[in-house]
Amino acid sequence: MLGVFLLGVLAPAGLGISALAKLQPKGSQCVGNECFALFQDPVTFLDASQACQRLQGHLMTVRSSVAADVISLLVSDSSMDSRPWIGLQLPQGCGDPVHLGPLRGFQWVTGDNHTSYSRWARPNDQSPPLCGPLCV
Repeated sequence: MLGVFLLGVLAPAGLGISALAKLQPKGSQCVGNECFALFQDPVTFLDASQACQRLQGHLMTVRSSVAADVISLLVSDSSMDSRPWIGLQLPQGCGDPVHLGPLRGFQWVTGDNHTSYSRWARPNDQSPPLCGPLCV
């Protein structure tokens, strides 16, 4: 499956949005000391994750409603017609995802599973299912 991807970068003091804007001139957002950019190249999850690492960041994590709002801003400012990759993955050998907390066994590319966000999208009745049984 291909998708576009969101990059999350922790910005050192004084770096800010101007440095990130060099990577992606349109659609960059900074909140506090974190900056985010939307890249619209069609890539696999692995390729997206590796591209973020080359840029000293990682796929965006959604740990709060603030992060979800940033995604909404980035996506609404773009003309993309696909859904972006975020930094959430199901580790190999994971147990029953239904019983493993709010992320159902998934973990962030940063290696943890912390989140206070719980308003994950659900498909509406008019559209085909957007995800399989292991979606968060």
